[in-house]
Amino acid sequence: MKICNNCGSQMPDEAVNCTVCGNLLQAGQIPQQQPNYQQPGYQQQPTQQPFQQPNYQQPYQQMGYQQQYYPANTATNKDTVAMVLGIISLVLGNILCGILGIVFGVQARNIIPENMPGRGKATAGLVCGILGCVRGALTLFCYVIPTVVSALENI
Repeated sequence: MKICNNCGSQMPDEAVNCTVCGNLLQAGQIPQQQPNYQQPGYQQQPTQQPFQQPNYQQPYQQMGYQQQYYPANTATNKDTVAMVLGIISLVLGNILCGILGIVFGVQARNIIPENMPGRGKATAGLVCGILGCVRGALTLFCYVIPTVVSALENI
């Protein structure tokens, strides 16, 4: 094996030029078994820094949803309250919870812009509130009022 005097790379004995740095190998060079990096003429390559991407500034700095689009703690509570009240009114048929779910749902939807977190909860509260009011009204008109009327007729 030949050793390149320029970079210290090992080359086959029949090599004329170094395959790493292209340096012309001497014809009478003595093959060596171990690379000797302290040979005269060898210069250690400077260590390269890892590649760093250029620091481009973004055209805008994205802020948190609450800071960017709507004031903090105004809609986050209303959308959750609307959803909870809407679900309660839908399950129990409670008209009062349904009305409150509708009110909070509309208020939250007016505050929260399109495609932002919380808008879906406000919409769910609004829809569940409407369906809960319809269920409560049907329960009232189909079961409660006829029962009261029949009880009054028996008196």
